[in-house]
Amino acid sequence: MSIPFLNFFSFFDFFECPLFSFPLKFFLIADGKIYVQTFKREKNKSEFYIFDLDGKLIRKVMAPFRESELLCAYPYTIANGKIYQVTENEDTEEWELHIDEI
Repeated sequence: MSIPFLNFFSFFDFFECPLFSFPLKFFLIADGKIYVQTFKREKNKSEFYIFDLDGKLIRKVMAPFRESELLCAYPYTIANGKIYQVTENEDTEEWELHIDEI
């Protein structure tokens, strides 16, 4: 019995843009909305598109967002219009909870 190989990149065939310029970094569904994070960053903020569940754009925001390394975010979730993110304070070696409006 052979196991079929699933090409990871075939997932991206659904989208019309080429892989090297793929704008979606991550998405999360919460509170009846779809939060789409892009690769665009300005200072310590990331760009988020917020859609309703039918795909209609509600708004685009630049929200505070912390990354531990390039393209590697600290753990986070979105709920009640806020980003909850846990980050490591390297000076005190303790974890800190950050809550920011989105």
